[in-house]
Amino acid sequence: MKFLLPFPILLILVATFVDTISVKRQTWRGYEALNSVPDEERVRLSERLRSLIEYQSSEQWEKVYELLPNPKSATKDRYVGDISKHKRTKLEAFIPRNAVFAPTSNAWVIGGCAKFRENRVVREMPALTYAIKQDGEWYLYPIGRFPKTARNEPYEPSILELCSK
Repeated sequence: MKFLLPFPILLILVATFVDTISVKRQTWRGYEALNSVPDEERVRLSERLRSLIEYQSSEQWEKVYELLPNPKSATKDRYVGDISKHKRTKLEAFIPRNAVFAPTSNAWVIGGCAKFRENRVVREMPALTYAIKQDGEWYLYPIGRFPKTARNEPYEPSILELCSK
């Protein structure tokens, strides 16, 4: 006796499998971007970076605050209140592309491609975060747009490549 699944259930199972593959591939690409980070540090940094992306994109500012390095510039209540009041752009997604150690600040600069929503418009643009290890744990600054030297000036080609891969 053959056991056949009804078509709608089979379709749901296939869609779930395909979705899982794409999520794993995306996670792996992000992890691969951290190849320059020493092996023994990479797994935990990757976990913390994924947490930052999740918390920031879902606007869980209390949890983002917990990922900030010390010294923190404000109390948790003030940070959450200020960011909730003044935040105009929302992070929708971030795919890390590379990590470079900045010895002058003792931090890893993680560059990538982000999607930001502002006034119902989603734009893809180069973005970055900084990761600092303090007391044996990784702390990160919120993901932001890659800085420009002048507001109306285009990004340099090497920075634009972060979103062209």
